[in-house]
Amino acid sequence: MCSNSAGLTFSMIVFGMLLSVTVGAVSLSTEILVPRYEAGEDVSMRNFEGADLTLANFSLSNASGSSFLNARLDYANLSLANFQNTNLTNTSFKWALIEYTDFTGAEGLTAEQLQEACLTHPEQEEKLGVADFNAADYRMPAACRLWEHVPRG
Repeated sequence: MCSNSAGLTFSMIVFGMLLSVTVGAVSLSTEILVPRYEAGEDVSMRNFEGADLTLANFSLSNASGSSFLNARLDYANLSLANFQNTNLTNTSFKWALIEYTDFTGAEGLTAEQLQEACLTHPEQEEKLGVADFNAADYRMPAACRLWEHVPRG
């Protein structure tokens, strides 16, 4: 039996394995990447402006009212998180997992930002709160398949 945090740790190891090739001879090595930031249950009203939150875990977190202006949330787990009334202007979501994430009232979130994210349920447009986002036009990036092996919820 595996606890939720152990499952997350295992999944981040799987997600973070990198293949390196050396000049002259081929050698295989792995590098374990773990979340740089593990958000607590309540991180509301915080200032994350300009922060590099690559690989951060915001799963099940309440980040409402926080500012992520010019922040990087690349490869971040935002599953089941509350991002209501946040400032997401110029925030990068490259391959970030957005699964039942509530962005209602978020400022600065655009359809362009969402196009590079991993939206598991893009039909929930009302929770995304982006006027020009069309779920029918969304195509999940192929790299998002990495999230299929991550236990969530």
